[in-house]
Amino acid sequence: MKKLHISWQSLLIGIVWFAATTFYFIAYQSGTLSGSITVPRIISWVYDLFGFTVGSIVQWILSLIFIIGSIRPVKIDKNSDSDDEEE
Repeated sequence: MKKLHISWQSLLIGIVWFAATTFYFIAYQSGTLSGSITVPRIISWVYDLFGFTVGSIVQWILSLIFIIGSIRPVKIDKNSDSDDEEE
């Protein structure tokens, strides 16, 4: 049997990052995005080279990696729960 271990910090960062990217993308598509947005330097290169839509897709993928990576299966030791003991 496998249990899941959740890294709450990574999960929260991933969810906030995904939500912020979605907000910026919707604001950009509707024309209400004013000023500049703060993104990591490597992501800004993607924005500069390929445009806002591709930069948003890259950020969505990275945030999903954070979210999926924060939930990991944990192996349970069968010997500790075993009722069969060798004598």
